[in-house]
Amino acid sequence: MARSAGMVASNLVIGLLPIVCLIGCSNQSSPVRDQSRGGDRHLQPQGDSYVTVPVFYATDRLPARQPRPNLRLNMLLGLVAVMLTGLAVMIAVVRKRIALTSTALAWTALMGGVVAIVIIGLVGQVTRSAKHAVRYSDSRGVLVRGLSEVTVPASHQPGRVERPSMLRLEFRERQDRHIVMTRVTELSEIEFRSRLSHSIQKSDDRDLLLFIHGYNVDFESAIRRTAQLSVDLPFTGTPVCYSWPSVGKLSGYTVDQNNADWTAPHLRQFLLGLIAESGADAVHVVAHSMGNRAFLSAIEPLQWKTPYLKSPALGRVVLAAPDVDADRFRRDYAPAIGRLAQQVVLYASSDDRALVASRAIHGYARAGHSGADLVVVPGLETVDVSGIDLSLLGHSYYGDNPMILQELSEVLQMGLRANERKLLLPQGQAPNLFWRLSAHLLTQADAPHP
Repeated sequence: MARSAGMVASNLVIGLLPIVCLIGCSNQSSPVRDQSRGGDRHLQPQGDSYVTVPVFYATDRLPARQPRPNLRLNMLLGLVAVMLTGLAVMIAVVRKRIALTSTALAWTALMGGVVAIVIIGLVGQVTRSAKHAVRYSDSRGVLVRGLSEVTVPASHQPGRVERPSMLRLEFRERQDRHIVMTRVTELSEIEFRSRLSHSIQKSDDRDLLLFIHGYNVDFESAIRRTAQLSVDLPFTGTPVCYSWPSVGKLSGYTVDQNNADWTAPHLRQFLLGLIAESGADAVHVVAHSMGNRAFLSAIEPLQWKTPYLKSPALGRVVLAAPDVDADRFRRDYAPAIGRLAQQVVLYASSDDRALVASRAIHGYARAGHSGADLVVVPGLETVDVSGIDLSLLGHSYYGDNPMILQELSEVLQMGLRANERKLLLPQGQAPNLFWRLSAHLLTQADAPHP
């Protein structure tokens, strides 16, 4: 019996050495640096492996008391450990080194459980140790402000938010491979205003970019996306994220819709503070999907306060795939945003299956869907990006597609109008003029000139 148990154990050790080495080596990545008092520059290089991007934020999510355990990860790791244990036993049986007895099977089960617990503990420990952050839930809270830090690897590819993948045997975040939120510090309103103003004054461009996420997005994902957009455009001003209490689940659509309406007064309050007190030359906005619902509801009453706001109150505004009733957008929201913003660009696509589903739910067309219901309003630039995003839902093209990131850069960083941007083709005539994004023009632009 002792010999059989010893054989099982030795086979397990041999089979699991690569995994133990993988976990151990991954823990040797660059340590998280304490820069909670140094987040005033746009990019902070950390050697050759990654840069740190400070992202200011506001949220009305309720703080989370305890981090939720990653049950799916733990179950998967446990299954992997048991399978490896079984494989070790099979190898031993085939080699006739042990007899497949009930005693050997019992030892196998015991060793498999021990290995599973050890692996889950190691992965959980190294994952938790990399985080120095306030955590926010998907429940409603009060409006708070703060500063986060995100590391972006030197190997980052535009249009990607690099994350660990089980297919690549990546069990935790690594700053030299993934976009990682390393720190979240909640600030008082006074300290937030002071540090934001200081960051704006020190940045290459004294502008501010506010990102408002859409449906099915948790707080950490929103912060990471803000950092990715800031790097990929690139935006040389100060990035800011507003995160409302999205449930962060596909099944949470109706709850997210209610919370997008509920958050509007908080977002309005935060926007007014940015406009009046940040010291930014311009406050630019990128709102995505259901985030447009919150943003447009927030700014609609502000159109009547224009005598008390600087003109224009907002700089360049990007409405990406807005999940908003198209008729209400034409009647109520377009006049309001037209009075408040220097430039408004609406991106729509007929390939956006998420908005096709939204139309089926609501019974009416959405402002971010093109085709026969394409929204064209005088004073706003409508860009049809159909055929560009070939992903399953076709809904996140604003941040995932390098071609659209180039288009966004010409809007947000260069301030070009539609007739000046090199990837757009005019379609129709005024007052029904809109623009189409053309991959053919990108090829022409990149071709060498004789």
